[in-house]
Amino acid sequence: MGIWGLLLPLAALGVEPTLSVLPTDKLEQEYAVDGIMTAAYRLDSGDQSYTLILSRTGSYAAGDGDERSARLYATLFANTADGHQQRWRIQDRVDACPVDVTAEFTGKPAVVSDADADGVPEFWVSYRITCRGDVSPSTLKLIGYEGSQKYALRGSSRLMLGDSSEGGEYQTDAALKSAPLLLESARKLWMEVRDEGF
Repeated sequence: MGIWGLLLPLAALGVEPTLSVLPTDKLEQEYAVDGIMTAAYRLDSGDQSYTLILSRTGSYAAGDGDERSARLYATLFANTADGHQQRWRIQDRVDACPVDVTAEFTGKPAVVSDADADGVPEFWVSYRITCRGDVSPSTLKLIGYEGSQKYALRGSSRLMLGDSSEGGEYQTDAALKSAPLLLESARKLWMEVRDEGF
């Protein structure tokens, strides 16, 4: 059955999975992740629990000039009697940016759902990355995993400019196009995280 099969009772009961927030200062000795932990969440289901950790480096000097780089990560662990087993990791970056570098999670960075009611949770993480020296939308990504299957909406944030707006569009990857229930859920999440203040 595997660890994901343990979540089948959720679908049978019609229960929507939810993430609980964890204090990051108590996790740094337990979980090995890149960057500095910025947020952590737990999903409990029966005897199995999962921990999702968001982390990032912040901007740092890239070489001897004024260029800056930044990286961010989202890592999912399955918590077992033998320890914490990494299930997947999202990583993204901006390299050698000569102007303003952004690599940050959105205001609602992590969501879990079971849009297709199969008992296997979909974990969604949203973040912005960009290198810009003007007022323009940043690159926005909404990345999801159901088990080991990856899904993505990739596009730009939406900037409100007076009575008009710029950006906010996205492209859907092939895997998500073939999962209509998850795509519907992802589109709603995109609308919740697409706006960016400047």
